[in-house]
Amino acid sequence: MDAASQDRTFGVWTATALVVGGMIGAGIFVLPAQLAPYGWWSVGAWIAAILGSLALALVFIALHRAFPAAQGAVALVEIGLGPLPGMLVGWSYWLSILATNAVMALAAASYAGVFVPVLAGDDTASGLFAMLLIVLLTALNILGTRAAGRFQVVATVAKLIPLVVASALLAVVFAGGEQTQALTTDLGDASPFAPLTATMFALLGFEAASVAAARVRDPARNVARATVGGLLIAGSFYMLLSTGIALAVPADQLAASPAPFALLFDRFVSSNSAALIAACAMLAAIGALNGWVLLQGEVPRTMALTGTLPAWFARSNAAGVPVGTMLLSSALACLLVLTQLGEGLAQVLEFTITLTTATSLWLYLAIALAALRLRIARPPAVLGLVFALLVMWGTGWWISLLSLLLMLSGLPFYRRIRAPAAS
Repeated sequence: MDAASQDRTFGVWTATALVVGGMIGAGIFVLPAQLAPYGWWSVGAWIAAILGSLALALVFIALHRAFPAAQGAVALVEIGLGPLPGMLVGWSYWLSILATNAVMALAAASYAGVFVPVLAGDDTASGLFAMLLIVLLTALNILGTRAAGRFQVVATVAKLIPLVVASALLAVVFAGGEQTQALTTDLGDASPFAPLTATMFALLGFEAASVAAARVRDPARNVARATVGGLLIAGSFYMLLSTGIALAVPADQLAASPAPFALLFDRFVSSNSAALIAACAMLAAIGALNGWVLLQGEVPRTMALTGTLPAWFARSNAAGVPVGTMLLSSALACLLVLTQLGEGLAQVLEFTITLTTATSLWLYLAIALAALRLRIARPPAVLGLVFALLVMWGTGWWISLLSLLLMLSGLPFYRRIRAPAAS
């Protein structure tokens, strides 16, 4: 069995859990507060983000059907645009994963502080706990993708339970005739693209099954099911809960709250819900972190298999896991954790949300351009391209430039391995 087909341990449920688990992290428990000032603009942003992501998802699906043996999303970019663009996009995406892992680990540590007070009052202790989470989940993934996939399914089901409960609570509240809050239509000094950037960050990860396509059985069919199904599940929860909480809780209280879900339950159920919500948020962050830890090894591995990174990145153990790549990725994520200590989670989240969104957008832009060049799924590719450009515009020129510089930082690695082939 060749490298392209070995160790396809993910069925449709595991692949869907990878998508949903990666999309729904701790962010869902703070996003309603971040979007509260935007009112109805946030509702429009959710609709635009979900439709734009669906257009891009259709492009990923069409390309996988056309090239079922492709190692993943980055390989599809290489097929459509060439090895150099593929390598740069993959490098950029890998860096965005490392940043996401650092933030997810810090978010989990922050919520764990509710139960372990030292984590709430000591940045060093919080950072060590975050790094411990990264190390433990790295160890789990090194055991094999099957073990990591099973954990992802369990974690995803567990994290969906509080979201279902919150949805049911909102349904009861509105059915009982509770007065809804008026949503603003005034953006003030904010850009119309500001809520779009925030909502798009929440939907990042819908391409997870495509990125890990080399691990998915029957990728031409199962990647499609997992991508669309996962996007609709996660997107629906995000939109309904974010909008529902905004309608149920006064905007000024919501915008000032670090824990919107706790505010919801305090208002309508019990005044002692903080610990429960913290536990749910911590579980969500850990589940998302597991999925992204898997991808942090998968992206460089597939790039090495296609020849755009040194073969070392694809060197795997008996379970088919690139151990060296995993350890390097986790070490870099831990280093990022250390650089963020003392900055405050809110500030870290605000900056990382914008930068990670901008960095991930290069993959979406490239996949749409690849489809157009290959004359595959052209209508959704055009829509996806326009959408990705609008979101990138919304991130601001400075963040977009920084994401471009991060992407170009991979150039030395490409030249190093391509030079012998050219001689």
